[in-house]
Amino acid sequence: MAKLKQNIESYYFINPNSVFQLSNGTWHMQFVGLSREAMTEIASGDRFALPLRSQSLLIVQQLTNFNLSNVVVYAGPGLASAWVRNSGSIVINDFQVRRKEGTNRLMSSGADAIHMVDNLASTAIANCFFEGMGDDALNTRSTAFKIEDKSSSSQIFFKTLGLSLFSVGQSVQVVDPMTQLAKGTSKILSLTVAPDGSAIIGLDHPIASLKPGDLFFVAEFAIPNLLLTNNVFSNFRGTLRIRSSGAMVLNNHFVDPRNSSIFVSADIQSAWQEGPSLIPSPENSLSGIYFYENLVDNGSMRLSSTTNYGGAPPLSGKSSLLTHPLIFDVKFYRLNNSDLAAMNDSQLATHWVDHGVSEGRGPLSDIARLNIWKYIQT
Repeated sequence: MAKLKQNIESYYFINPNSVFQLSNGTWHMQFVGLSREAMTEIASGDRFALPLRSQSLLIVQQLTNFNLSNVVVYAGPGLASAWVRNSGSIVINDFQVRRKEGTNRLMSSGADAIHMVDNLASTAIANCFFEGMGDDALNTRSTAFKIEDKSSSSQIFFKTLGLSLFSVGQSVQVVDPMTQLAKGTSKILSLTVAPDGSAIIGLDHPIASLKPGDLFFVAEFAIPNLLLTNNVFSNFRGTLRIRSSGAMVLNNHFVDPRNSSIFVSADIQSAWQEGPSLIPSPENSLSGIYFYENLVDNGSMRLSSTTNYGGAPPLSGKSSLLTHPLIFDVKFYRLNNSDLAAMNDSQLATHWVDHGVSEGRGPLSDIARLNIWKYIQT
């Protein structure tokens, strides 16, 4: 059910045992979980949509360096687009998922507009329009891998589930499936994969209380440093589920404040298992999401989760973006400023913030094509 009417929840389940056809050609059904407020808002003559939730309309899978541009989706039974195990770079530009103009449709796609899982690709989503989906505008995540056994708190046994994307140096986050909170984050120090897909990962430092049955997610599979810029989010049923460490949410317009929430935690249910979690804690070393100059009509940006974490984004404003990897390229800065060649990376970052910005020293290399810098340039 698309978010069209005020004081109505985003969707309701129907009790299947309550559905039957009346003699006059109408139907009877019972919605589950209606609040008192919603009951007072629903009236005769209101319309609702039943999402089919079946096949994806567009599937982009196992490609390298893929650009999608100038595509409009008016209707689809499931995901408008599914992005699976791609690599290199992904650019989604002027992708519109919307109700067709001139119609009275309640929905566009039955599920997410953009659903991205296990992509090892630098990704930019820009100049897009999202409206009327039966679920989220965006979902970025890693597959959940179950820890089958352990020989110590720094070595885990698991099944690869057919994925060949693992490599030494990637960040692994272990999550307690009961609390849905991170137990710890570590890097892959060693990796051994058997012909049957069983594997052993050695971690560069131990994760306390790690045990069989825990789940782990690979941060690199969830598109770190995602760029989400200059998009318009109208009304739809869900939210934005972003598990991309260091993602930049920049200069977007949220027409309906009910859709301006960014879901950042792991979400482990019987039907799906999504992560990693970006909730800050001593056990989680992954970066949060950066926000700058987003417009929310009659509202503000918010974070949400399956736990009690939420509220206003902590990483916002120009100062938090200046040394972001999408803005500041330390190698490029050193190479193009010979007078700073003797500085280490930390000293270069400090110089850039304290002096380089005001002096007009450019920190950008190939990412200049993303036009990020123009939004925060002084």
